Amino acid sequence: MTKRPTLLGALAAPPEAAPVREELVALYARVPYSLAERLKDIARERSKAARRRVTVNELVIEALRKVAF
Repeated sequence: MTKRPTLLGALAAPPEAAPVREELVALYARVPYSLAERLKDIARERSKAARRRVTVNELVIEALRKVAF
């Protein structure tokens, strides 16, 4: 049985191709403080590496796409 990727595991690999722009809807989640801080840290690291602002929202979308598809 294959193991599904975790949220942070999905973020460990660099992003694939640029996502196709589509309509966004608001999705709210209550997450543990430690997870929120880790996501902020990953966003900061990627922002420095990519020389463009990477948001937590982008990270969550990327991870959910990897887990859902």
